[in-house]
Amino acid sequence: MRLIILCEGDTEEKVLEDFFRNSPYCPNFETIKATYPSKVGGSGRLKFEFKKLAEDELSIHQDAFVFCLIDLYKAPYDYPKYIYADADPYLRQYEFIKQKMESQIVEELRPRFRCFPVVIEIETWLLADEEALNTHFLPPHSQRISQIHSPETMTGSPVDLLNQWSHHFRDEGYHKIEHGIKLFQLASAERIYKDNCPHFKKLIDELMRVQGLSASNDVPPIQRVDSPLYLRLEELYKIRHEEISLKEEELWSAIELAGRIEFSAEDYESFREIDEKKQQVDIEIRQLQAEIDKLVKHD
Repeated sequence: MRLIILCEGDTEEKVLEDFFRNSPYCPNFETIKATYPSKVGGSGRLKFEFKKLAEDELSIHQDAFVFCLIDLYKAPYDYPKYIYADADPYLRQYEFIKQKMESQIVEELRPRFRCFPVVIEIETWLLADEEALNTHFLPPHSQRISQIHSPETMTGSPVDLLNQWSHHFRDEGYHKIEHGIKLFQLASAERIYKDNCPHFKKLIDELMRVQGLSASNDVPPIQRVDSPLYLRLEELYKIRHEEISLKEEELWSAIELAGRIEFSAEDYESFREIDEKKQQVDIEIRQLQAEIDKLVKHD
């Protein structure tokens, strides 16, 4: 099997191959390659070039999976108004970009393509690894840096925080490539997986799933799982992230296009139906995931 990672720039290309290859989560990928568009980089260029890059790789390599990692931080997308009003705007932005990018891949190649917006940047993962942070920034037996719990909920760039620590502890600025490479060499995907980084966990779980593997609980053991439950779970995620989100997006677009300031009774009814469907799907997803977790524990 071959894993192609489409990313934004030089830092990601230099660190992600070894980061995933040295983790226990990619045992069946014989080749792991990270690449970014036009060797220029940036989320804007990735947005416009990912489709051709992904489809070329998938057409040439029949055993390949392409995972596209685009930073949620300053992502080059205009979101519908309802996303900003949501209680969890990061989640809604994540879902919006994921659906938008995955739907652009031609249908016959789409099953081997995944988009995973990175919340917020890949440096977010470093903030979840206390051991790597202390080894890099501090001498032994000195004061300790505590990991940032739930780093995916930060409102700013994690690079800004790394820069502050670098000035404070090392009397130098944080160099995204030079220091990023060193930190990712120290970082452990297992430690990050165990921290509260749910979107990173989704990425790892999906990497394992496409290899026919499954992870469970604290330190994820690698086990082969062959269950029809996964097919239904995949179907539900597609309904949740594509069909339902698309209907909601279309409804908001129609309201904005009509220039309506207030919702009509029909609008309220449409939103109610969408919310009910969303809740039903979410309940079934949780139930299926619980069943799958039980199966993995008993294997």
